[in-house]
Amino acid sequence: MFGVSTQSTAYQQEMVKRLEVPFEVLSDEQLALTNALRLPTFTVEGMTLLKRLTLVIRNGQYRARLLPGLPTRQARGRSDRVAQAAPGQKLGD
Repeated sequence: MFGVSTQSTAYQQEMVKRLEVPFEVLSDEQLALTNALRLPTFTVEGMTLLKRLTLVIRNGQYRARLLPGLPTRQARGRSDRVAQAAPGQKLGD
């Protein structure tokens, strides 16, 4: 599991230490991954930040994008379908 953030590596290192984040956080400060995957963003004080989301990637293949705020049943059903999907099975967003 990895986190991705558009902030600098220095900011991320401080944040991981301060918040005791139990996984690595990778920097996408140049927005290369963000733009390539068309990830949802928002802007605050001139900074482009990623909206919170979960990407499921299995065996190097993009499987699903789960956004917070979905009604509980919908999110649970989506998570179950991702977990049960056969390798190579296409899942919609």
